[in-house]
Amino acid sequence: MPWTPNHDSHRETGQSAGARIWTLSNGVSALRFPLAVAFVLSDGGLRAGVVAAAGVSDWLDGWIARRRGESSELGEVLDPVADKTFVATMLVTFYWQGQLATGQLLLLLLRDIYAVLGWIAVRAARRRIRLRARLTGKLTTALQITTGLALVVQPAWVAPLVWATAAAGVAASADYTAAALARRED
Repeated sequence: MPWTPNHDSHRETGQSAGARIWTLSNGVSALRFPLAVAFVLSDGGLRAGVVAAAGVSDWLDGWIARRRGESSELGEVLDPVADKTFVATMLVTFYWQGQLATGQLLLLLLRDIYAVLGWIAVRAARRRIRLRARLTGKLTTALQITTGLALVVQPAWVAPLVWATAAAGVAASADYTAAALARRED
């Protein structure tokens, strides 16, 4: 049967969505890796298009997964890794090109630095905590991408966006920490 937007091949094969590796939503998430490379290699209007495409793909992968019932363990890891890879590549590129100061870069990556340190701590303690995406994390990523777009098309908006992103990053860090501690007690 040919693929259609409402076609769920896992229903025909009896395979659960969680057991499948390759799904349309995971494919959309994976697009952010080549978009990160394209960002480094582009400039001007093309660069704005790459940032916009990454932002749209971040929204679209989740929408597709929910609509098609494609939630998977791979997707739970792939989506945030793709987000962080694109965002870090974008922001470090702007930093290297002198468009962001060191302090701005650190504020923009605050949540991500905290998340990596938290992951290291959890792994060092030989624990496993599985957390779903949370609204504060999605907001932080959206603000990071918006800041990247502003760096290309509206640099005057960058300073307030850096502070808004940092505030969202602190809120997301606190939110994920509270969720992790609550799950640990379960």
